[in-house]
Amino acid sequence: MKANKVNTIFLILAILTYFSCNEAKYMQGKRTYDMVCATCHMQNGSGVKNLYPSLKPINTSITSSELACIIRYGVNKESSLIKMPPNPALETVDITNIVNYIVVDMNRSKEEFTLDQIEAMLENCKEATVEQ
Repeated sequence: MKANKVNTIFLILAILTYFSCNEAKYMQGKRTYDMVCATCHMQNGSGVKNLYPSLKPINTSITSSELACIIRYGVNKESSLIKMPPNPALETVDITNIVNYIVVDMNRSKEEFTLDQIEAMLENCKEATVEQ
């Protein structure tokens, strides 16, 4: 009887460990991404061919550090059928969380960005007409 209780406890701990390890590191970034970005780029970041670019892997023409500018100011590329609208209502902390979710959780990169780094990136953006 005692062995069954130990086995049950061990099994529960193993299941909890498994699910906690598979959770996104940047859960707030995931939540904001799901509300703001997933409609076009899909919940898993796969995008829609010829309409919305995949975020997995991050497009090679976009550096991780440019993501903050793209999220804030959108993309207004002449050759794009659909333009990415700006997100001026997002706070810098929200953009930091989204960037880290895309870079770290979706793309399994070890490159993480601080709030100060994202603020510096946003100060250097070209407002309203980010062209990629």
